[in-house]
Amino acid sequence: LGNLTKLEELSLYGMGERYPRLSGLIPAELGNLTNLEKLVIGGDFTGSLPDELSNLEQLKRLAIIRSPNLTGCIPSALTSNPDLYTQIDGMEPC
Repeated sequence: LGNLTKLEELSLYGMGERYPRLSGLIPAELGNLTNLEKLVIGGDFTGSLPDELSNLEQLKRLAIIRSPNLTGCIPSALTSNPDLYTQIDGMEPC
């Protein structure tokens, strides 16, 4: 996944039977997707947001929805970007 460096939009979100909910840790390799402008994460992810997401300098929209098992806080590099729109359920900035 981290080798798809030309990718501009990515949704890691499953919704029930047809599209099973994704689970596990959010891959740190997402930080390699330097052209990514939109990232949506939802499901049964655990752990915290990888610090590597701070490498996504082109990111314009970050949505983390319905992921109650995520812990920790939002990396400050993401919250300090004035051009980034965030929709994050249940997490606070570091």
